[in-house]
Order: sequence, then structure tokens, then C-alpha cells
Amino acid sequence: MSRFCSVLNIGSNIGNKSKNLAQAVKYIANMCGIIKVSSVYGTDSMLLDEQERYFNCAVFIKTNFSHLDLLYFVKKIEGKMGRVNTGRWKERIIDIDIVDFDGQIFKSKQLTLPHYDMENRSFFLWPLREICPYYIHPEKKINIGDMIGKIKNNFNITLLGELLWR
Repeated sequence: MSRFCSVLNIGSNIGNKSKNLAQAVKYIANMCGIIKVSSVYGTDSMLLDEQERYFNCAVFIKTNFSHLDLLYFVKKIEGKMGRVNTGRWKERIIDIDIVDFDGQIFKSKQLTLPHYDMENRSFFLWPLREICPYYIHPEKKINIGDMIGKIKNNFNITLLGELLWR
């Protein structure tokens, strides 16, 4: 039986973005229980530059990994899928972020929980609202609807459709 629930956000803006998201979910499913996967959402780059639009989804999982082991696991998936460090907020084949880990508050050099900037990222919040409509930020005590209402830039987020990953 899994001990922890976690929410991951997966993003891609290189190649077949839907296929990249689906492959990442499959890799995650090899070691974690998938509770729910959100629809896919498209957004502009956070840099508001000429990058391809990003595709994002959220995945609600059960896991026996600790938060740092989960971070190590998702970084291994990114490497297996060919992610190269192109710089902050630059194009990437896959990006997997831990948005929330069992409602825990944790800060280290490697990881901040919940995600340090989640309340400013439409591509985290819209998919999160879909899979966890009653989510409350564990540190700031703000519900998902209020976080979405305070977004200053939604990066032209659009609902693209269901992710076919099975």
C-alpha cells in the first residue's frame, strides 16, 4: 500500500508533445500508482518569446517514495527521455515538477514543497484544479479557485483535450 499522495506537473514543448507527456506518465506508472491524469493544456512560454507552445498536464499519484526519492525518480525519467539543460524556462522535451507532496512543507537546495511558484503558473493550477478541485495550498492556506483568480498572466492557457497514455 502506498504511503504518500503527490501531484506532478508534466510539460513539453519539443517534438510530439502529447506523445512526450504520455510517455512520461507511462514511466511514472511503472513505479507509482496513478490516481488521476488531467487533460492537456497549452500555454505560451513563461519568457513570452518565440518558443513553441507548451503542453502540460497534472498527475495525481500514490507512492512509497520519499519526496527526495520522488525527485530523483522524475529526474531519471527526464534523462531517459532525452532532456538536456537548455536554460531556465527554455525549450525541453520533458519537464516533471513535484507540485505537492502529501501536503508537506519542505525547503532544501534541491526541492521546495509545495512548488515555490505554483500559485503564479496557470499551467500548474488549471490541471491541478481539474484533478483536485478542493486543493488548498498547505503553506499559504489559499484554495485553488482563489489562486487561479489572482493569476496575473495566464500565458494564454487553453484546454487541448484528453491525454491518451494507456
